[in-house]
Amino acid sequence: MPAAVRKQDRRERERQKYAKRRAPRDGGFEQGDQKARIHDDEKNNSGRPLFWREGPRQSREYVTGKPNHAFHKEELKPATAQSEFHPNGRRNHSYTPPENAAKKPAEAPDAWQQVCQLHLKEWVTPGQRAKLEAEYNAGIATGKSWREIGAALGQIVKGWKRGR
Repeated sequence: MPAAVRKQDRRERERQKYAKRRAPRDGGFEQGDQKARIHDDEKNNSGRPLFWREGPRQSREYVTGKPNHAFHKEELKPATAQSEFHPNGRRNHSYTPPENAAKKPAEAPDAWQQVCQLHLKEWVTPGQRAKLEAEYNAGIATGKSWREIGAALGQIVKGWKRGR
């Protein structure tokens, strides 16, 4: 028998063998096929049957007689008092003395206020400085926000950079 015919016969036998295992789409099963008697929702992607059923849920507090590390979480302990130096003699740079720890940190300045201060330092000639200070003072006197004042100063500086 030629090799091509033998190969074709073998493929046909494999198809028939696997066709017996698969359940028809109508839900019925061929007789004598006990392994294929599972529901469609219990199949995995390969189409082969799964041979176990899920049992009841068990507590995983203790696994093989040992406590499970994911359970019994203790409450976080309050931070211990920091020392200025670590036990090995190195300095603890995150150390804050107790008198400084009680004080509230100063509020961060407004970013636009910092932009205004940078614009005021931008130009050094007396005429330019006078024009910037006049715009700055006028903005504060009229009650403009820091953003509006910063934008106005930025327009003046931008015009100078363009040569206007």
